[in-house]
Amino acid sequence: MNCYIFPSEKTLSDTCICDSDTLTDLTVHLRECGIKRIFTSVNNSTADVEVLSFPQALRHLGNQWIEAYSGMLTRQNPFDLREKAMARGALKAVSLGCSGRPWRHTCVFTSADGLITGTESDPSPENAKTNLCFSGLIWRCCEWDNPERSRDFLNCSGFFLDGYWREIRDREDILTAYYHILTGELSPWPHLSLTEGCVVIRSAVPISATLKGVMWVGKSCSIGENCLLENCVILDGAQVGDGAKLRNCLILENATVPPGHEITDKYLTTLGEQNG
Repeated sequence: MNCYIFPSEKTLSDTCICDSDTLTDLTVHLRECGIKRIFTSVNNSTADVEVLSFPQALRHLGNQWIEAYSGMLTRQNPFDLREKAMARGALKAVSLGCSGRPWRHTCVFTSADGLITGTESDPSPENAKTNLCFSGLIWRCCEWDNPERSRDFLNCSGFFLDGYWREIRDREDILTAYYHILTGELSPWPHLSLTEGCVVIRSAVPISATLKGVMWVGKSCSIGENCLLENCVILDGAQVGDGAKLRNCLILENATVPPGHEITDKYLTTLGEQNG
């Protein structure tokens, strides 16, 4: 199905794309990318957007297709999308604010230009290896068991990458996904790579700190003077001491890196444990 369904109005408000101008810009962009039908439950939509409530969308599209995000948008660097969708970090950029739970064990078939052409549930091992590729997000009507959970985990419960599928169950899954993206093992967009300068900073970082590669610094973090941060994900509330050098690291929420420590290819938990 060549369509795009905007998330709920609450999710849209969380991602700052429900104001009229931004919604219009995104609608135009979707049209230019070949999206033929656009649905939303948001009232201040444009003439090119069909307004449907969620129950109406279910009846109109069927239970199998709740939300589809066309891979045609992958022509843009994922971090460029944050101007329209306020994408917060790699997973947020991939999910573009969608929420819900995706199908499990689903193989996605795409056309040469990235549009979803079909799916196969419980695919054969051969298809699962060769055809499970990033082309968008396919969501099923299934609520989280705990409504707070989706907010805790950036409203993303799973995503397709080239040859890769993961259902996000807990924060360690997010850390693993970040690690795979940041180390180049996986690319959210198969024909694009995350380049120098793809940086998301949500806490103050001193001028004396050196940032290299892909970077995610969460809220309420404390970054010391003269630090070196290279290809790092530092989650909310973490503390990095003066002069620390981190490369390819994942620092969990509220974890502490002592001053002067040099850590490479590790993830650091709140208890100070390092895992290679």
